[in-house]
Amino acid sequence: MKNKISLWVLFMLITAMFFSTSVVAIIIQKQNRRTSYDIVRKTFHIMMKDIEEKQKELLSSSRQMAVSDDMGSNVRYVAESKLQVDFSIMKVAYENISESIYHIAQNANVWKVAAYDADGDLIAFYLSENQKIFLGYVHRIPSVKYEII
Repeated sequence: MKNKISLWVLFMLITAMFFSTSVVAIIIQKQNRRTSYDIVRKTFHIMMKDIEEKQKELLSSSRQMAVSDDMGSNVRYVAESKLQVDFSIMKVAYENISESIYHIAQNANVWKVAAYDADGDLIAFYLSENQKIFLGYVHRIPSVKYEII
C-alpha cells in the first residue's frame, strides 16, 4: 500500500511537471513568435524607409540629369535625328549625353543609368560592375552601333 501511494504521488508529480512544462513551452513559443514578428515588421519598415529615401535621391538625380548640361535638348536632337543623320554628325551629342549620365551616376552613387528617347529606344548608358565602368551610346544609322567610351 505504501508503495502504491508513493508511485501514485510520483506519477502525479511527473504528470504535473509534464503539463506545466508543456504550458510554459507553449507560452514561450507564442512570445518568441510575437517577438520575431515584431522584429521582422520593424526591419521591413526600416527597409521601406531606406527604399523611399533612395527613390527620392534617384528622382532628384534624374531631374538633375534632365536639366544638366543641356541634356534635354541633346536627347531631343538625338531622338529626332536618330534615323536620319550620320553617326559622325551625332557623335558630339552622344558624348555630351554620356558624360552627363556619368557625372549624375557618380554623384548619385548608382551602378546603372540609362537615357531613352520617347519611343523607348536606348540612347546612352552607364554601368559600373566589378570595379569596371562601361559608358556608351547607341546609334542606329546605317545599322545599330554600340559605342563604348
